[in-house]
Amino acid sequence: MTGQSQTSHLSAAEGIEVKICGATAPSELYMLDRAGVDYAGLWFHVPLGRYSLGRERFAALARTPLHRLRCVGVTTENDADVIATFLQESGVAGIQ
Repeated sequence: MTGQSQTSHLSAAEGIEVKICGATAPSELYMLDRAGVDYAGLWFHVPLGRYSLGRERFAALARTPLHRLRCVGVTTENDADVIATFLQESGVAGIQ
């Protein structure tokens, strides 16, 4: 059994979902998708966050065509209007 199958099998069999944060490139999302990861956390408005993305880059990355992986926004922003703009422009599956 390959690593990908094991990851997918564990998630489905035991109800475990996996999220990896800090993706900054489509190649990273493709790798996570192939590995059977459920969610990729894309950072925005994280002060001094090494993986924090600007609005345009965040939206473009969130729209990367993927098979199974879903992107979620990860932020420390507390302004609801800013968060809403990021969500509307990107189409992410959720927010943390």
